[in-house]
Amino acid sequence: MKIRGLPVYPQEYEDFAFCVNSCDLLDINFKGSPYTWWNGRIDQECIFKRLDRFFVNSNLLRTFWGGGGGG
Repeated sequence: MKIRGLPVYPQEYEDFAFCVNSCDLLDINFKGSPYTWWNGRIDQECIFKRLDRFFVNSNLLRTFWGGGGGG
């Protein structure tokens, strides 16, 4: 997730996406602002980006969020 700045092309992240898909990982939803980084500018060169992600597999999701008795 990004606002402004240089474009990001699929070939730049395809290895990462392949890994996430191959491991059946899920990106967990978040609360609050969708952007976690800002380049500090307030003009047309302002960039907002989400830098952090939290991935889990289905076992962890079931255990902690699906009533599996974990937490």
